[in-house]
Amino acid sequence: AEASESEEEPADPLGARLVDDQFAICPISGMSTLHGACPFAKPKAKAKDGGKKQKASIQLDFEWVDRKSESKVVISVRPHLTESWAALELADTASKEDIKRQYHLLSRQHHPDKNQDDLEAATERFQRIKDAYQVLKDLDGELAFPWDQNPDKQQVVAGPQSVLVFAKIGMEACEEHHLKGLQLRHMAKTSGEVRALQFEPEVSADGFTTETWVSGLCMDSPHFVNHLVKIHRKDVAREESDEEESDEEEFSSNFMESEDEGPL
Repeated sequence: AEASESEEEPADPLGARLVDDQFAICPISGMSTLHGACPFAKPKAKAKDGGKKQKASIQLDFEWVDRKSESKVVISVRPHLTESWAALELADTASKEDIKRQYHLLSRQHHPDKNQDDLEAATERFQRIKDAYQVLKDLDGELAFPWDQNPDKQQVVAGPQSVLVFAKIGMEACEEHHLKGLQLRHMAKTSGEVRALQFEPEVSADGFTTETWVSGLCMDSPHFVNHLVKIHRKDVAREESDEEESDEEEFSSNFMESEDEGPL
């Protein structure tokens, strides 16, 4: 028997329609808990921090490879941990040693025993430093987003526009890994602002291989923490038949005409 929705559906921060504690349907992926776990069909977590709504984070790694030409698309999505970088007063380019050194410096400086005149504030600050270090201690530059170092490659777009920026070079990977593509699309689309670095294609000396990159910092989503998206594309040239070229043009045309459809 099909489960029916209750009259009053509890609001879910990721848009899932919760029917009861045992059954949920995700409008993003179409999956329900009967099909298995879906990242968009989870019941709300209990609120922490005095009732403040917790934002979601995702971590994705997926790729597409053309076995004929060895062309390739690699996509990674990581929480950017912006608040943790701020707590340790570090840039996201910091190395593992930089993080450890800064932690020891700040923890000594803000230890409650050394700040008896404002014990409550010092204790809170000290705890934020400890929490940030636990989150960042194993990183060694993986979350670097060199925005200030590349002013000529900067582009600031709204969330829905960023979907097209990412799809331009990462579409095949999102088509092959449909659910992961949906997660990326939903996170990016709900972002209030996306800072994208678009690197010009680099052609190999033999002229057969072209590589390009896009890095995007997705910010200010009401549902997600900030995320860093990195997409690398390598195209290896090969002779194509007229039929293959026609199919590719038709595929691109259909995608641009239906912006709200597909995994991105």
